[in-house]
Amino acid sequence: IYQVDAYAVAFPEGVRPFVPSDAEMLCALHPQAFPKTWLSAPQMMARCDARNPLWIAWEDGVRVGYLRASQHVALPEAAIDFVAVHPDARGRGWGRRLLQTALHWAFQERQLAQAFLNVSASNTQARGLYEQVGFRCQHSGVALDWFAPQAGES
Repeated sequence: IYQVDAYAVAFPEGVRPFVPSDAEMLCALHPQAFPKTWLSAPQMMARCDARNPLWIAWEDGVRVGYLRASQHVALPEAAIDFVAVHPDARGRGWGRRLLQTALHWAFQERQLAQAFLNVSASNTQARGLYEQVGFRCQHSGVALDWFAPQAGES
């Protein structure tokens, strides 16, 4: 579990809120990036609101990635639920810009004290990106099975 305390973050260029015309890209990229996920792309789109925003990264008129965040129901913190950049657009700063967008939303717009995310210990590239924007590892070896639906749940 990685965590970052609130700090001033500017809203970056090239990222905008999700609109319905983004659905095709999201439905294609999300299962590719997160094949065993607790939240499908259609569920993510249906639940998109002020407390569960979804942003899309654009490069030269092409959608190249997305990020979904959420605000905790009782605590002053945000979660980065999903961030993915299309493989053809990686290495050009889109992951960092998407994260900065979410941190701007959490800290400047929602006035939250912290943000956190979960990442596999083996995902060294993602961990490096998260550390670049200020996240630090707080806990390791934490199982995240509570996100998986139980038998009979959807």
